[in-house]
Amino acid sequence: MHPVFARRSRGGHRAAIALVIATLALAGPVVEAAPGIWDTSFNGSGIAQRDVGPGNDVAWAAAVQPDGKIVVVGGCSKTGGAGARNWCIVRLNANGSIDASGFGNLGVVQLAAAQDQYASGVAVLPSGDILVTGTCAAKFCAYRLSPSGGIQVNFGDQSPSGGRALYGPSGFTLEARMMLLQPDGRFLIGGSCFNAQAVESSCIARFNPDGSLDTAFGQGGGNGVQFGFISSKIFRLGALALQSDGKIVYAASWNDGVTWSMSRGRHHADGSPDGAFISSALAPPGSTSALTTGIAVQADGRVLIAGYCDVSGVLRFCAARMQGDDGAVDTGYGAGGYFVAPTTVLGGGGAASLVVQPDGKAILSGTWSGNFSAIRLNDDGSLDTTWAGTGYTYGNIANNDVLHASVLQRDGKLLWAGQCAPSGSYPQMCVQRVGGGPFGASACTLDVDGDGRVGATTDLLILARVQAGVTGSAALGGLSFNANATRTTWPAIRQYLVAQCGLAVKE
Repeated sequence: MHPVFARRSRGGHRAAIALVIATLALAGPVVEAAPGIWDTSFNGSGIAQRDVGPGNDVAWAAAVQPDGKIVVVGGCSKTGGAGARNWCIVRLNANGSIDASGFGNLGVVQLAAAQDQYASGVAVLPSGDILVTGTCAAKFCAYRLSPSGGIQVNFGDQSPSGGRALYGPSGFTLEARMMLLQPDGRFLIGGSCFNAQAVESSCIARFNPDGSLDTAFGQGGGNGVQFGFISSKIFRLGALALQSDGKIVYAASWNDGVTWSMSRGRHHADGSPDGAFISSALAPPGSTSALTTGIAVQADGRVLIAGYCDVSGVLRFCAARMQGDDGAVDTGYGAGGYFVAPTTVLGGGGAASLVVQPDGKAILSGTWSGNFSAIRLNDDGSLDTTWAGTGYTYGNIANNDVLHASVLQRDGKLLWAGQCAPSGSYPQMCVQRVGGGPFGASACTLDVDGDGRVGATTDLLILARVQAGVTGSAALGGLSFNANATRTTWPAIRQYLVAQCGLAVKE
């Protein structure tokens, strides 16, 4: 919940109003890129590229610091053999330029993580430290960096390298693909585990804030890791998310040797499987094969997953929504619970990442025709044609770009991260920024009812009531609106506070 809307006594209304004013004032007017259009104010072109090593570089994940700086992680080639690769962490300033003086060596930190490996997860901790996760020598691995990029040596294993957390169960080869930071500081690393026969299944391990393995997590009374095996099937973990009660939901894909199927499931907070949450295969309309790559828990608790579907031999962006309590398909979303993009909407592409805006709109980002691209959906699963005027958008950095991650900034702008390959050069780490709208704090004022002025007995009183926990028709009880007011009902006012001000407000 946004701090503005924490419960207080009625005697705290004056302070609450002052806090609301201060909060909204932080979002002063700025020039916004149109929804879905390149934000050319970012690094002067809308694109930030970083060629670190002598060969292929790639970005796999990104995170935004409270000060707006952007941390991008992945892999960078290094001198010393074909395919040799370091972990690579790059930090950009909020305007897209390299943070050359404040982070690492000219804005870059490289870690020799052992073998040809890469970083695949990143989070900025409340202390300002940066948690980076990935794969080291076929094991799950994590480093904690200071705000300036130095290794925190009191984290994880002290030997042999110091400052590194490392885990890999005997008999398995692991590949980390994602990380999820919990509110209590513990973090999950998820990915694939391959047994001696090279059969792929899912693995989720949990670590304590100090980098030690949380041995209370997992099946069989806890051993630090939760395995997901399905007899005679490949079981690939696609994404992780946390519900408000601490349960862990996941998106996954099955392969029976012929086709891929989308799936989902849930674990209790201790890592044990939650059998009350449906985990059967999903069937997007018309698809013969589908993979899941993203998951998000909406403000109302419902669970959205996204990926790509094969329909008549053509890849499509697709999504499905489930009820948050039991995992049942939400048939009121899209077509019977699913969105499958028509061929006219980025046909031949698919989603690699999913974010949900505070107003419930979902952005599916991926790769189409060698370009970063995205589709935005309304909360009901329909295509949002206010996004770039069509519901979809794409970049054009180079000829063979691949998107791996997307991040929503607090101001509603969207960051894409991945790999781009300019003509005549090796692939580089790339970040592109796109206008967010209509969600965006810059569109927020204290004129809650939209009558062109700020009234103490209307606008500020509504904010004070909402801050005190009053919602619904009671928040508007006894108010008289000006004839010019454009928002005079609770649904309209709540939508404004959520969509335009970026605040968390209950129904």
